[in-house]
Amino acid sequence: MQLMSDPHVHNFLLFSCCFSALNGAITGVVMYADVFLGPILGGQGNFLSFMTYAFSSLLVADAYVSLWGARDSLLCGMLLCCINVAGFCISTACPSAGAVVFPLCSVCGGTGSAILWTAQGVYYSQNAAAYASRQSELSVSSRNGADTDYAAGECTSTSTSTSRSHLHANALFASL
Repeated sequence: MQLMSDPHVHNFLLFSCCFSALNGAITGVVMYADVFLGPILGGQGNFLSFMTYAFSSLLVADAYVSLWGARDSLLCGMLLCCINVAGFCISTACPSAGAVVFPLCSVCGGTGSAILWTAQGVYYSQNAAAYASRQSELSVSSRNGADTDYAAGECTSTSTSTSRSHLHANALFASL
């Protein structure tokens, strides 16, 4: 089986790229808020974003991920973070609306970041476990197929230790 044809690897890579792009956009908002919106409004927005992130991480994110699951929580967190980026863009394009739009969108971004960071850990763990389980099933099925070609018990100990080391290597790779 080719590595890239595995749906778990595909999901892992696609999500990693999307998560990285969104994280870059959020970091850009934090870095450039003071420059484009001024130190007062930029500082207020960043303060609200980080305070909301801290409190949401403690009070909201875990319960939300437990209730809605990793995938839906990721989508919600990404949407809220995109609202933060959109609010920054609107605030730079229309400075008169910035005093209201940017702080509100910063609260959305802080809450979204808390949900997103909590859910991404759960998602990566679930994806790694599913990948390792699939590799284990493939290893067992290929080992069983190999055992039927030989006399009963002839290569059992060798194939079992080989499949166990193969399973451990796959589980290690999936956890990275």
